[in-house]
Amino acid sequence: MEDRGKPIFGRKVFFLNPTLIIENVIIERLRALEYEVYKIENYAECKPVLAEYEDSICFVNIDDQLTPKQWFNFIKSFEFDSSLSSVFLGVISAKTKPQNKEQFLLKTKLPGGFVTINHNIDEVYINIEKILDINGAKGLRKYVRYENSDPELISANCFINDRLVQFEVDDLSTAGFAARFSNGFLKLVLKGCDYNVNLKLGRKTITITVSVLALKPNGKDTTAVLMFSPDAISQYKDYLRVFICKCLQRQMDVFAKSSIKDMTNYSVEIKEIAKEEDGEKNTSSETDSFTDMGDLEEVKNQ
Repeated sequence: MEDRGKPIFGRKVFFLNPTLIIENVIIERLRALEYEVYKIENYAECKPVLAEYEDSICFVNIDDQLTPKQWFNFIKSFEFDSSLSSVFLGVISAKTKPQNKEQFLLKTKLPGGFVTINHNIDEVYINIEKILDINGAKGLRKYVRYENSDPELISANCFINDRLVQFEVDDLSTAGFAARFSNGFLKLVLKGCDYNVNLKLGRKTITITVSVLALKPNGKDTTAVLMFSPDAISQYKDYLRVFICKCLQRQMDVFAKSSIKDMTNYSVEIKEIAKEEDGEKNTSSETDSFTDMGDLEEVKNQ
């Protein structure tokens, strides 16, 4: 495992082709610890996403969609693409034969290692969490934030001295949110004061207690940093986390679906993929020793 330091804002963590147990156990536990985690269902949508987030971490489940040889070529091809070579890769598998596992470990760059899924899913989770921690996936931040641009999705208001104050929510975390309000209410929204705010999250509205941590004038309006009270966090933290993760995942899905798909034929030798992606590089064949793993789905669109 490779230590790449701890960036301030952390790294996005992706799971490509996750199984249900990876989704329901590993991803959910990591999200509960405030890791920014996403899933990518189809390998053809993976590279365009990772190219946008070049310092991200991606664990690849190689048990279906492609054959072992094709997955090897897929992972190896990252080394020949300057927009992907800095992506931190790891492999996850419950089915790979020992000789195939050896090929991945010896002939590809896997700073995330090769994680074998076994009956002890807790052990697997602990292993992955250690890899993420070593490589600064959380960075120096404590909370995952969702940057909001849709007032129909997230908004807030409260009554102060019988006057309705409307807030435009800019970002949301499980600890609080930042929101803008009209300067006409500056005498009502006071730093250090507590307010009961109606917070609209999609179709649901919750009433939650916030404390004004900071106020920053922005011309005609002011940005308030509003922190949830300890009691509010205890009551709503799980709901807020699930909502934030759904919003982030939906946003990533939209980006992935709108990106140009990866149409590379990963059945061909590595040297041919290298020529396609990075010019006429001479790269030796490294996939002859792979053995088939069974009835696996072939590459689509070939």
